[in-house]
Order: sequence, then C-alpha cells, then structure tokens
Amino acid sequence: MARRHWVEAGQWLLDGVFSHVENQDAPLLLPRSETKITYPQPGDPDWRRRSEIMEGVARTLLIAGPLLRHDPSLRSNGIALRDYYANAILKLADPKSPDYVGDQAGMVKVWGDRPIQVTCECASLALELTLARDSLWANYTRAEKDMVARLFHTWGHCRTHAHNWRLFNMHILSFLQREGYEIDGEILREHLRVVRAFDAGDGWYRDGTYFDYYSVWAFQFYAPLWAAWGGCETHPAIADAIERGTHALLKTYDRLFDRDGWQPMWGRSGIYRFAASAPFASAFFLKNAGVNPGLARRVLSGNLFQFISHPDFANNGVPTLGFYGQFPPMVQPYSCAASPFWFGNAYQGVALPETHPLWTAREEAGSWEGLAAGAVRETELPGPGLVLTQYGGSGAAEMRTGKVMIVGGHKVLHNYSHLAFHTRFPWQSDTADGLMSMHYNVRGGAASHVTSTGQVVTAAAPADGGAVVRAPNLLLYSGVRGGVCYRRLLFDFAGALGDNPAVDLADFAVPCGLVRCDRLRIHDPGSEIILCHHALPVAEGADLRIEEREVGPLRSKALLLASGERQLALVNVHGWDSFIMRREAGLHPEARESILPGLTSRREARYKGDPWRITLMLHRCDAKPWRDDELWPFRSMLRHDEFAGDASAIDEDGRRIAVDFALNDGSVRRVSFDGMEGTLRV
Repeated sequence: MARRHWVEAGQWLLDGVFSHVENQDAPLLLPRSETKITYPQPGDPDWRRRSEIMEGVARTLLIAGPLLRHDPSLRSNGIALRDYYANAILKLADPKSPDYVGDQAGMVKVWGDRPIQVTCECASLALELTLARDSLWANYTRAEKDMVARLFHTWGHCRTHAHNWRLFNMHILSFLQREGYEIDGEILREHLRVVRAFDAGDGWYRDGTYFDYYSVWAFQFYAPLWAAWGGCETHPAIADAIERGTHALLKTYDRLFDRDGWQPMWGRSGIYRFAASAPFASAFFLKNAGVNPGLARRVLSGNLFQFISHPDFANNGVPTLGFYGQFPPMVQPYSCAASPFWFGNAYQGVALPETHPLWTAREEAGSWEGLAAGAVRETELPGPGLVLTQYGGSGAAEMRTGKVMIVGGHKVLHNYSHLAFHTRFPWQSDTADGLMSMHYNVRGGAASHVTSTGQVVTAAAPADGGAVVRAPNLLLYSGVRGGVCYRRLLFDFAGALGDNPAVDLADFAVPCGLVRCDRLRIHDPGSEIILCHHALPVAEGADLRIEEREVGPLRSKALLLASGERQLALVNVHGWDSFIMRREAGLHPEARESILPGLTSRREARYKGDPWRITLMLHRCDAKPWRDDELWPFRSMLRHDEFAGDASAIDEDGRRIAVDFALNDGSVRRVSFDGMEGTLRV
C-alpha cells in the first residue's frame, strides 16, 4: 500500500465518523453498538458523559491529525475538519462550555483522588497538536492556547495509573514545556524514571502486571515520539535508552505478525486492533528508526488491511467493539463507542511526506523472506517471556506467552491465558461449562485447595451448574532449552502457592504446529483433564469436514477438522483417553458457529496414573489434504524411565531426559524438566 491508500482509508474512516455529526457545532458522539459493558452506564456521573465526547474527539483526531498536517482543507460530511477539531478542543477546555471535561481538583472533592480518563485523552490531544501544529495549535489565539494549557496543566500533574498511563502525563507535561508553559519538572522526571523502570528487555515493557500490546501501542509509541520531540535535548540519557529499546523491539517484532501482516488476538483492549503495528510508524520520528522502511510499511499495511477489509469491521460507519465484528467477551468497561480509534496510533506515519523512505522504499517481507514451505523459525524473547513461531508452510504466526498472573475475578483471563495465540485461529470465549480454547481445562476433583499461607481457595462453578472448573490463571516461564519451551501452568492461584493443580509444559514447533510433551501435577480423584485445541470457525456456506484416522507406527488416533481453507488436527500421541468435540454458537470472534476439539482423560486415584500427555496440535491455512509426515513428524520417539539407571537418559548438562524426539528433518528435541524449578519466573 502506498501513502495515498492510507490517506483514502483515513478519509473513509472519518467519513463514517462524521456521518453522525450533524453540523460544525455538534458534539462528536458515536452511536453505541454495545451498552451492557461499555461506558457511560445509567447512573454514571456527568463527567463520564463528557469523557465520552472527549474520547470521540481525541481518538478520531489520531486519524485526522496526520491528514490535516498535509491538507488543512480536509472535509467530511460537508464539515471542515480543521475548524471542527480546533473548536471541539476549545469546548473541552472551556469552563463555560457544556462539553467542559471538568476541573481535576473539583472532581477529587466529589469522586476521590483517582485517575480519570481525561488524562489519557489529553495525551492524544497533545500528540496531535504537536503533529498537526501548523493546522491546529498555531491558529489559536494566545487566550485560546492558555485555556487549553490550563486543561493540560491540571490533568498532566494529577494522579495517574502505575502503568502505561505514566506516558500520558509525560507527554502532556512535555507538550506544555515545549510551548513555554511552566511545569513541575520533578514530576516529569519521576514519570520518566518509572517508564524506564518498566523496561523488561528485548524492547518490551511490562505494563503494570501484564505483557501485552500496551508494550507496543503505548510504551513503544509514546516514548519514541517523546524522545524525538525534545526529549533528546532535555533528557538525553533517557531518550537514548528509549531509542535503543525501540531498536531492540523492531529487531524481532515483525515475527509476531504473519506473512500477510496479520496479528494474533491477544491481551486486553483488543478493539484497538492494528494499533499493534504503531511502533513501525513512530520509530521513523527518531534520528535512527532502526528498522527497514520497506519492512515497516509491509507490516503496517498488512495489519491495517487485516481489519478494514473485513466485512464486519464497521457497523453504521463506526468500528465495532470487537476484533473483527462485534465481540463483547473481549471488551472492557473502560471503553466507549469511540475507543477503537486508538488504532489511529498506527496512522502517525501518514504525517511523514510522500518522499519519506517509509513511503518510497520497496516493501520487503523481512524475516519471512526465504522461509521455505517446510521450515519453521522460532524466536525466544526472555524479557517478556514470549516465543514467536513462524510457519513457512501456512504463512501463519503463533505466539506462546509465559509470564501471566491474573488474580481477583479473572475478568481478563481469556485475553491472556492460553497455551498459544495464533494469527489465523483467534481464541473463542469460554463454553457454558467453562472450557477454554487452546488450553488445559480441569474440572471436578476437590472443590477447594489450601495455599501455603493457609488460605482456602474455592474453584468456580460453571454456568451450566456442572462440575467445578479450575481457572488457569498463572503461567510461569522457564525459558527455551534445546529448542523446547518450558513453562508451568497453575490453576486457581490466589496470591500464594499451595496444592494448586498444575501442569509442567514443554512444547516445540514442527512444520504444521506444536508438539506438546506435558507432565500433569493434578492429583485429586475425579478430576477430568481436558486439553482443547484452537477453535475452528465454521465459515458460512462452507462444508464442515470431520475425520478420524490412525497415524504413525503407534497407530495414534488423529482428529481432523476443516472448514473452508482452515484446518485443525489433534493427535493423541500418548496418555489421553478420548477426543471431545463441541459445536458452539456465538462464542467465536469471527464466525457465528465454531467447533472446539479436545482430548480428555480422568484422574481416578490420588497419586496414581501416568502423568505424561504427548499431543500434536496442528493447523493448515488451505484446503489441501494432510500428508502422513505432517500428521506424524517423528522418525522415532523414545520415552525414558526416570527410575531406571540408564546412562543414555542423561543429557550433556546432567539432566535426566524424559522423552527423545527424532524429527523428520533430522533434528532432535529432548524434553527434560530437571532444573526447571530454579528458573521459573513471571
């Protein structure tokens, strides 16, 4: 895609927005397609209504700002956008206006000292007043500038959240400083210190508790722009560290996206969609972008096209609250109808001229270049605990996460806790009886367990009133050794460890997916252990094909499912009793119907039974039939008896080998959990 295509797409997005704005003076309130989760809710304070208006202005300006920088005459629905946004910002800042967002000190007296959405949106306004300065800020009178500055001053100095919100205060205060207004420099420096303290390595930041896209669409978006817009002069050491971090991220970040530039659905705020590629734009405001411009445009454009080309992307001209179409299970209550426009962060490269290398360089495939059909590339990022897999055959990308801790209600559990996230097979919402896609599920057994601190933790009962369901809410990362990724999954973690059900995870990639060689630490009699694959969306009008066959010298059972050009295969290599297959409606983010395949076994007696489960979890992104070597990628497989004195079962590091896998490509993977305990981290 050329820059003109981005401009056309931006105009299309804005035309959808302004089809709901009656005239130059009307507030920017978008129609709501969801009312049970998002704000404002009945009984909310009035500032929530005004925040909704402000969010509409600030976030759509992320699209309009880069366009106005080069075309101040831009119009939509007959409305001159430069005049509209300039006036809308003044109304938000004017205490006499009904749209005035409020004085922070006054809100504290009524609602208490807490962070409020206004800070977030002020940061977006400050960003676009910088980027489109000549079209917007430069046309204000001194009195108007002072009024906006007073708004920014109160919200830039106020209390903020201890995560990516630090960047908002940082940007607001730096904008004021650049424009000659007095700020509290000590507060700004504290925000800078904390932002740097979130650096986890490999170019990733921990966003408070989580690793997710906020590392890229917030930290690696706002921080480089801060460095480029004066930070390199006022705080050069911090700016240099930020630039090095951006370079570290972009060294491998394209490997999270598939060959077409698609991203996996992962983490909270998934409605922000292609904001995930924003660092490929913001990096080019630095002195040294640290990334090939042709590769950057390839990812940016592919990521944009992933969504705007989808028929369910917009409803009544407004982006839906979902990943593709409307999908409430991934929506958080801090969102409103305009919230998806955070994806405008990826639009900032449009502010660069047509002659910039981002727009003139030949598009390149980066790490996908030359990756053969049978090849697999895996990239470990120890800092955030991520393993990125690129499949040369399908062109898909799959990501395994290893540092996940979610306590207190598990409201975002399915956003973060899965064994893998795939660009072509997004996670679906939990079934009525609590089954999660691409995950271990444990049902039944004891209704509670006791932690090391004596706390009693009771498992949740599912919506269907059946057996208790364990919440897989803690993933610990051990690292990659010998091509094998090691993690530990724990259930019902409530702040302290005890006799939690757990699974030691070991997995590695083969040409069509993942090999799992896991060790169960689930001992309660009556426990049912279910391993679910990705959910298969059933394409409307497409045939659904289901087949069982035997594969390999062990005549292992394989379950094959296909719909359209997406296929899944699940192979019971060792330890499982039987397959399950659930047909669901309304749980998948891109299809009305879906199939959830899995494997199940039961724990009949405490401390007895084979703890090993070996599974192939495969995929295809075409309609071709499965080959035998795809469904059985092993030349041989040898399980070692851990109680025998066989010296051949000890590897070069002195670890006892559990299983040796000799693969069809001639390589070997050895699974050993020895020493994992001392390397687990979150």
